[in-house]
Amino acid sequence: MRAAIYLRNSDPRQARDGTHYAALAEAEKRAEREEWSIVGIYSDTGKSAKTGALAARGDFARLVADARTKLFDVVIVANVDRLTRTESFAELGRIWGPLQDAGVRVALSGSGGVLDLATGEGQLMALFESWRAGRENAARRERTLRGRA
Repeated sequence: MRAAIYLRNSDPRQARDGTHYAALAEAEKRAEREEWSIVGIYSDTGKSAKTGALAARGDFARLVADARTKLFDVVIVANVDRLTRTESFAELGRIWGPLQDAGVRVALSGSGGVLDLATGEGQLMALFESWRAGRENAARRERTLRGRA
């Protein structure tokens, strides 16, 4: 099977410190274990996944374009929160929809799971994990605002 790797970290400091290299190493190990050939690496370092930030993620747009051409069968990410932390259903559709339409599965290098967006279970898990990541982001934002107040 052909695999793509998608990396993202939201903090420019994390990008400077190279935290995405550990995620890349884990994704490469997953591909090796599964005997998948890596055909592309996409990296949005220093880019947020919060609501409204999708347009700034150029390599995610490139990933979607390549998915539409059937360049790969599976995309490996550390966790769903690397794809999204949005609370917007419209944005979730722009993230999950093209991958589902292209028949791409999402492999999580952290948990070892695979989300098959063609199945009800895969769709449910994608939506649940997206919701969880969005709620986590909202809770962090609320704590920060309370702390500043």
